[in-house]
Amino acid sequence: MKKARALLIFQRKIFLPGIILTAIICVGASSLPYADVATTFGFGYLLSSLLFHYFIYEIRNKGEYSFYGNLGFSRLGLWLSTAGIGMGILIISAII
Repeated sequence: MKKARALLIFQRKIFLPGIILTAIICVGASSLPYADVATTFGFGYLLSSLLFHYFIYEIRNKGEYSFYGNLGFSRLGLWLSTAGIGMGILIISAII
């Protein structure tokens, strides 16, 4: 339970900026003739979450990896959790 809470705190910094950037991408893509907004949302969130993960945790807050490392998370595990959540949102949006 403690690990799940720490992972939610980690993802919280990525989720809101990712959703905002994805909404901007979807508004721009909705004017294209053959754009599927739901799938565009899924791909947009996947890419923006990985982008924000890089900017927030690799460039700005490098020291936070040691905090999550002390809780048992590796850097690769945190990257995979971000990609996994993004893929989950992509699959859900593709089904819708």
